[in-house]
Amino acid sequence: MKKFTFISLFFFLLLFYLSIIFFKIADNPDFCSNCHFMKPYYDNWVSSSHNTVPCYKCHYGPTFKDYIGGKFRLLSEILRYSAGFYSREIKTKVKDEVCLSCHKKEEFLEKEIKFTEKGISFNHIFHLNDKIDNLNFKCQNCHSE
Repeated sequence: MKKFTFISLFFFLLLFYLSIIFFKIADNPDFCSNCHFMKPYYDNWVSSSHNTVPCYKCHYGPTFKDYIGGKFRLLSEILRYSAGFYSREIKTKVKDEVCLSCHKKEEFLEKEIKFTEKGISFNHIFHLNDKIDNLNFKCQNCHSE
């Protein structure tokens, strides 16, 4: 019985250790570019203003629970991809709370943004007020790429 307990504990610790290694490796954005169909998304991220922010910071969510859930979803996606059951249509959702954890809402309320190539002036105040909340309007509606 002691031998079984020792072996079980050994495999549990090994699995725990390998999980930590996987979590750390998968935190690196280069990990995402390993799948050939992720390459355009990775290249887009590299050339974006968010290229110093690891993918998981936005795609998993703001809490530790979101982080762990994201890692299990990632593992599931890797397994489906390896088995050939992966859908190449990527529909990722980034929660507004994630965007607003770095981009403070107050910074946008009075700020006028100029689109120089079109000469259009834009203000977020109409998109960040309480009246639009019931329309289910999200940051990602406009800022998807």
